[in-house]
Amino acid sequence: MKNRKKTKPAGNPSPVRAVLKSSLLALAISLVLVVIAAFLMMKQVLPISSTKIVNPAIKAVSALIAALIGVKGFEKRNFLFGGLCGICYMLITTLVFALLSGEFAFGIPLLTDAGLCTLAGMVGGILRSLAK
Repeated sequence: MKNRKKTKPAGNPSPVRAVLKSSLLALAISLVLVVIAAFLMMKQVLPISSTKIVNPAIKAVSALIAALIGVKGFEKRNFLFGGLCGICYMLITTLVFALLSGEFAFGIPLLTDAGLCTLAGMVGGILRSLAK
């Protein structure tokens, strides 16, 4: 007997796989954007005080991109999957940056990031559903 691989139709991706894949891709995008922002601050194009604006903007853009990529192929509930992409992105990003910095702080800023990334992910899911 031959072992045959079970394949899923191309139009119906696994939700878990799509969310994780898009969140990891958005993490890579945010890492690149953080390096660019740090370079601009080092060259004094951006002031150091702009960090309070640049960091949430990078998170929101990356969560939006995660949702736009993650909900591709889904027919219904794109805003929910988009919000899930945003939350997953926020959790992965928080974990990575906590490991890089060596410290983790739970508090209002973390909850604000969760809300921001969820909202940006939901907007991405809505935009993807409107583009169909």
